[in-house]
Amino acid sequence: MAKILSYFHLCPINDEEEFLGLSRDQTKGNVINTLGKNIIINVKLSNQKQITSWTALDKLSSKVVYDFNSKEYVGVFGRKWIRCWSADCSDINKIKKLKLSKPANSLVSIENAGTIVLYTDGTCESLEYAIETRKEKKDLSLPQFKPIIDPSSVDILSSTFFKGVNDSILFTFFVKSRDTREMDLIYYKLDNETLRILGPINRLELLRDEKNVRLCGFTVVDSSSCPNLVSIWSDRRIFMMALRPSPSEDAPGHFVSMLTAINVDHPLSVLGVSRDCIAIYGANSSQEGGALLLYNTQFKVIESKQLFKVFFTNSRLWTVDTYIFLAAGQKLAVISFRISKEQLSDMLGSQRSMNLTSFVDTECINTDAELEEVLEFDKTTSTQPINDGTNGHSDYDMAEICDINMDTKQRAFERSEDLLADLRSLQQNDILIDIKLDEDLLADMAELKLSSNINSTHFDSKTIQSIVSELERIGESEIAISNIIIPMCIESNLPEDLVVCIRNYSNISEKMLAISIKYFIDKIRTEEPDSVELLNKYKSQLNAILSCSFEPDVMVEQLRAYLNFDQVQILLNHIFNAVNSEEKQLEERPQNGEPIDEDILLVKWFTVVVDSHFHQFILSRDTKLVEQLTQWKETVDNLLVDIQQSKTISAMLYNLVDSKLMAKENVATKWYSVEEVKLY
Repeated sequence: MAKILSYFHLCPINDEEEFLGLSRDQTKGNVINTLGKNIIINVKLSNQKQITSWTALDKLSSKVVYDFNSKEYVGVFGRKWIRCWSADCSDINKIKKLKLSKPANSLVSIENAGTIVLYTDGTCESLEYAIETRKEKKDLSLPQFKPIIDPSSVDILSSTFFKGVNDSILFTFFVKSRDTREMDLIYYKLDNETLRILGPINRLELLRDEKNVRLCGFTVVDSSSCPNLVSIWSDRRIFMMALRPSPSEDAPGHFVSMLTAINVDHPLSVLGVSRDCIAIYGANSSQEGGALLLYNTQFKVIESKQLFKVFFTNSRLWTVDTYIFLAAGQKLAVISFRISKEQLSDMLGSQRSMNLTSFVDTECINTDAELEEVLEFDKTTSTQPINDGTNGHSDYDMAEICDINMDTKQRAFERSEDLLADLRSLQQNDILIDIKLDEDLLADMAELKLSSNINSTHFDSKTIQSIVSELERIGESEIAISNIIIPMCIESNLPEDLVVCIRNYSNISEKMLAISIKYFIDKIRTEEPDSVELLNKYKSQLNAILSCSFEPDVMVEQLRAYLNFDQVQILLNHIFNAVNSEEKQLEERPQNGEPIDEDILLVKWFTVVVDSHFHQFILSRDTKLVEQLTQWKETVDNLLVDIQQSKTISAMLYNLVDSKLMAKENVATKWYSVEEVKLY
């Protein structure tokens, strides 16, 4: 799953046309920022500090990249000249310029494979061969040297590469006609050694048969099978097409979903950021400002969203490692994101906007991009007569449902609406419904197994319950629902409903966990010491929050942001009591991934709490805090001793399971002794 973590502004952009872009540096976490046609800056993102910079007298025509083979920085000047310099070079103007055999459009760096030099005619080759053979005469009849496009009539917009099986490289780039403004995608395979054209050249025209439909956004994204072309159109439809050597369908491919969270009347910026994930920047459809979306192309849902107060029409996107760079207006925003294990519960319904009305209510869209009415039940079906006064359906006796020995009963429904009404009433009464289809039953019959749900809990507030029901109805994700409900419960001072939300959903953001912990710690601090029952209740509710899984790095930031040092000490003391308690403190709940042991989870909480306010713990001279940390040290030492003993015992148990004899000590027991005596 992709998740946006945070964002910050890296530097101002004085001239948008002069800004050439960003690329990866030799050190992970650093970027090469070609801020202008004469300015190159190497920046460390963790502290936003400049490592080194260069100023060129000649104007660059594309962004500077780092060549991993030669360990040098490479830049193209005036499309015809190229320079290569090392990191310790102080003045790049003293570096000799090398003239290329033909004008170059851009450079694409590939780790452990060299750098691609893309020429304005659509051909390409490696940086090494471009320098070595720059004075040689090329045979234009050969496929690797024959021009693909006419640089006088089209412009190359963006280029990228994808690695496949056996380290094969697929190279793609978009071209735009200067006359018709039409967009084409060109892709072909490269030779691993020379990075020249190897396979057949494919060209796709991004056009649709429908009139008055224009292309809004486009990109190429990697997937498990092959790269895919993704295009977004003015009618909000998203199309995808697999880029195979021999395409099985015409561009733009097949319709996959509708994009309702972005206003397509304004320009879009689209970029593939990782496998099966693209970033989309555009105007927010529900309110003013802009929005950056992370869209999952495999499950066709929006996984994460970042809102901006202002939207800029002229925007561009780049990605380096786990950072997305957005150049909008005169600012360069850096958005950090995380790709974690995919959780379907997080992604289901996350493509919905905050508008609580369905975008398409009684219509569905087929693969031909046409609207058709949803199928309805046949109302002429003859059924058994229903008694008067039942409104078409019979009320269930909840006592009968809770009885596990209840006999099988048959009920007939005249209309489909009556069946749906009964199912809704059962769900509102915590009744689990299991629908089973059997071949022995008639075509219009189904078997429903009803059972009581003892684990389900409802919200005490009817307002919150109605909001949750509506959010679930429109398909909002668990994270989105909890982000809305938890602040409402805190503002309305409803601790029971807050815990119900925590228990009902397994995927809750670290921010919501932090503000929930702060809420219950404040409850514990302000409560009278004599109210033992109420204090224990708040502590039990706090344990429900501590039972949730989380990402340590993100949790540290959230605890540092929302909890002060006094609140942290109370939380640390609460975790200490839970660790040393003989009774089980945390609740059983579904975890993301492998189940987590209670002691491990509590120690994990202790670690993030200390990390969040580490400097304050070091500088504090509070005697109670020192005593508390000393007790923690003793507890951790005891746990380490137990772990060491468990290792010894586990080795013995493995030997017993494998029927291996333990080494016996050679200790002799002598009940008598025999001595030999020589007589003279």
